Amino acid sequence: QALDLLGRKIWQDRSHGLQLMMQRLQVDLEAATTSRCQQWALSLSETLQRAVKVTQDLGAALQKESPDRVLANASCYLHLFGHISVAWMWLRQANVAEARLADTGITEADRNFLEGKLQAAQYFFHWELPTVAQDIVLLQNRDDTCLEMRGEWFWASGAAKPPTARLAKSAILNQTERCPFGHLSARSPSPGLDENAP
Repeated sequence: QALDLLGRKIWQDRSHGLQLMMQRLQVDLEAATTSRCQQWALSLSETLQRAVKVTQDLGAALQKESPDRVLANASCYLHLFGHISVAWMWLRQANVAEARLADTGITEADRNFLEGKLQAAQYFFHWELPTVAQDIVLLQNRDDTCLEMRGEWFWASGAAKPPTARLAKSAILNQTERCPFGHLSARSPSPGLDENAP
């Protein structure tokens, strides 16, 4: 999904989907009227601006650099926009909650529910959204730490060798025997899995 998003979908129709998202998100940013919702809106707006900038940089890099390097941290891009999307949903809920709390006729139970919504929104904006800052840095730098890793580097000299393909295949088949779904069983293994292969 991450590779599909960064490698294909974000660029479709000249990134029209991203433009639509920004337009609709802007409506909710402007709807924030209380001090805490405005604070969260500002945080989300700044994160979105940085995400758009890194998207533009990655698009330009795809035209000039190795796609493997540019897409190496696609999971960070998915994490970035996933958190932006979730923060957007929390801002929308917070805007509604603040408006409802201004109604002096609401019940105590409703007030508690709405305050809980706002506290949950605060958690996301204070604890979760800031985590994407590292994603942005890795994407901007096109960090190659994971890309350049080699399988043989996991094994020190003299250490036990990794499981053979036969052992790995056997573990898969053992798992399918315990699978509760009828279409996954030892008698009908995954496509392409040959029980007689070496």
